Amino acid sequence: MRAMTLFLLALLSAPLAAQQMSASQRHLYEAIAAELRCPASVNLTVLESQAPIAFELKARIAERLLEGASKETVMAELEQRYGPQIRYRPAVEANTWLLWFGPLGLFCLLVVGVLIGARRSNQTE
Repeated sequence: MRAMTLFLLALLSAPLAAQQMSASQRHLYEAIAAELRCPASVNLTVLESQAPIAFELKARIAERLLEGASKETVMAELEQRYGPQIRYRPAVEANTWLLWFGPLGLFCLLVVGVLIGARRSNQTE
């Protein structure tokens, strides 16, 4: 019963809070929600997701923006609560270098391999 009450509260509070927002706050709200990964949905942002947790997060974002919090503050609070995996695009840090630059490195290795193979085939002809 409590979960249903929280769900209904979140469902109703997000549109009410969104109606009170100015255009710039609404734009910021959508930008923040688009940068956050929904904890309950696979490969969906909070903005796209229809999961109950997404409605709660949207309501929290709207509430904090109406209180005057900045984007960085809201993102930091949510990252502190849910961990770095809440960000849809992780920050470039020492432990995420492979994630960011691994595909580029593999592509470079592939190009070098193709060039070496083409050179060897030209030498044998």
